[in-house]
Amino acid sequence: DGGYQITAISDHRYLITGNTESSDGDVVGYKGGTTDGWIVMVDSSGNFIRQSCLGGTRGDRLYNTLEIEPGNFISVGFSSSSDADLTGANTGPTNEYWLVSLDSTLQHEWSYATGGSGGDIGTELIYDAGDSSFTIAGESNSVNGAVTGNHGGVDFWMVKLVTFTGLESIDDDQFSAYYNQTEHAIFLNSNTSFKLNLKLFDTGGKLLDSLMSHAVSHGTNRIDVPVLYSAPEGLYVLSIEANQKNYLIKFFSGK
Repeated sequence: DGGYQITAISDHRYLITGNTESSDGDVVGYKGGTTDGWIVMVDSSGNFIRQSCLGGTRGDRLYNTLEIEPGNFISVGFSSSSDADLTGANTGPTNEYWLVSLDSTLQHEWSYATGGSGGDIGTELIYDAGDSSFTIAGESNSVNGAVTGNHGGVDFWMVKLVTFTGLESIDDDQFSAYYNQTEHAIFLNSNTSFKLNLKLFDTGGKLLDSLMSHAVSHGTNRIDVPVLYSAPEGLYVLSIEANQKNYLIKFFSGK
């Protein structure tokens, strides 16, 4: 069992983030494989409060954990698993950056993995409350997937992720927006005129298309997304940056 980072959290407690190969003693819920990510909560005197064993049946490690608000924890590391806590988040079998959300009792809420077909290891995490984004830093030798611009061998890789809200539409004070699958277009109704930035991502975090400084007028606006005419069936995430805010729409699109 190894620890990498100690983080002070609310109520004079601490989180120890690391990995484990154990399935006894203080370790409960070991998934198997090479290693699991392991997070331990202790009080100000170092007394054990609770723990969480995270990952799947391959190799998984966690390096750093942040408390983004009281009782809401986000941890970063890498995973090569595609089952258990990584089901639907990672395809394996190579390492990808791994972001995992935990509740106040350190129970797994969701996992997100991104990277390429090489080895991607995330070790540092920054949370920006201004736009609710996460920036992960680490290393990568991938040349595909979400990784572009590799210079050969192992590169330093930083990736910024917006908070995934799961919204299928936006209803703001100034505008509302939704995706129409039949038309392959975004319909935006606005009560004012402004400019916005649009970015389309797949669920692996890869940027598929963008439209910068697009002028929106009062009333109904149609914004075509031609890349989706030939894109495979699946889930997509649309980021709309407007009025110093970042909005997300998750939607399904098929040919």
